Amino acid sequence: MKFYLNFLYVISFVFVVLFTNGAFAQCPNGANYGVNAQEDILYAVDTGYDGRIDSLFLDIYTPAGDDNALRPMIIWIHGGGFFRGNKDSFRDICKGFAQAGYATATISYRLGFLSPDIGNASPPFSYDDNEPIRAGYRSMQDTKSAIRFLKARHMQDSTDIDHFFLAGASAGGIAAMTAANIVHSEDKYAACKQLDAVKIADTTYQRPDLGPVEGKSNINGYDSKVEGVISIFGGLINLDFLSSSYPKHYFLYHQTLDPIVPCETHNGYWLLPLVKDNYPTISGGCSISDYFDVHGTGDKVVMPFIVNGVEHGVHDMEALLDSIHVFLRTVLCSPVMSNRALSHALSLRVYPQPAGSEVNIDLPEGIVMESGSIFDLSGRKIDAISEMLIKKANNTLKIDVSDLAIGLYFIHLKDVENRTYVLKCRIAQ
Repeated sequence: MKFYLNFLYVISFVFVVLFTNGAFAQCPNGANYGVNAQEDILYAVDTGYDGRIDSLFLDIYTPAGDDNALRPMIIWIHGGGFFRGNKDSFRDICKGFAQAGYATATISYRLGFLSPDIGNASPPFSYDDNEPIRAGYRSMQDTKSAIRFLKARHMQDSTDIDHFFLAGASAGGIAAMTAANIVHSEDKYAACKQLDAVKIADTTYQRPDLGPVEGKSNINGYDSKVEGVISIFGGLINLDFLSSSYPKHYFLYHQTLDPIVPCETHNGYWLLPLVKDNYPTISGGCSISDYFDVHGTGDKVVMPFIVNGVEHGVHDMEALLDSIHVFLRTVLCSPVMSNRALSHALSLRVYPQPAGSEVNIDLPEGIVMESGSIFDLSGRKIDAISEMLIKKANNTLKIDVSDLAIGLYFIHLKDVENRTYVLKCRIAQ
């Protein structure tokens, strides 16, 4: 199985971003603001899987005391297998990002799907493989509705409609990826058209056509486009949707052997007998990253943060949230680098590989490094590179790594122009 590295430290193994605080109006300045909260706002009413009417709510959190009239908006979508969970699970994370200068929202969406008439079966057991698809489709429609609702009040919330992001975990990550990438009427799944009614116990359930991909709520003149997606162990049923022309960016967190939403391409719940049989195949973070490796990223920023693990969960929440902050700042605060500038960065040479007690980095003429740090594979900072350890000799940096254990590390350097260079280094003392 392919091993993936923390996105922050590897993009084609070498990546350069320019961190320029305040370069763009929508770039949060990193201050620790207070938070304004507006909770339990009704944004839509729609029909649930069982024919009953669902009322859908969202919460909005904005910085208190900032003067940014064009805040980026992050919409967080909870997980729960499309049959449980609620928006409250992301309230603390929303508040944390609002403190950093973002506008944030956490939304509810329609939950539930039909289970087989076998004993007391209930979700995640599914009646057939159409039901999870239909549940995901409803969540997609609700997410798109919430986007339009929030764009319509952009003046009230001081948000920039061109810088909306979707973020979600598990089912929420699937909803986010689906809402961002299914954009045409012909993309509608066959499972979401009218199907035969089914009888479970003594109740007959109709399975009507679920309507257009955009849904029917908040058709208000605003679109449902987003600039980026933060998928936390989410995925897509069809990777061909990634060819969408929307200029989106992707952050992909996944553990390699996630048993619920596969990192590769398998049935949902692929390691759970009986349950998996009535789930469609889904492609998670590993397969999505592979797709971009094959097809290229163009002008997209694709940042996989995929770690060896067996959990449907987060291995290190602090590292994950820090990495999401860097992803957002890379997209929002850094001008897109020209091919020439990127080629210039890729010319940096790190040697020997593997290294022993010292690492050498050749610098182009005119590049002067000011500071640096070393990180391990999990994204944890191992050590700051002090001035005592950075020596320049004929445009070559020499960094003492004699205290590091055997393994793969990433050297994060900042030059006097406030540009950041990230390089891999293998230590084999």
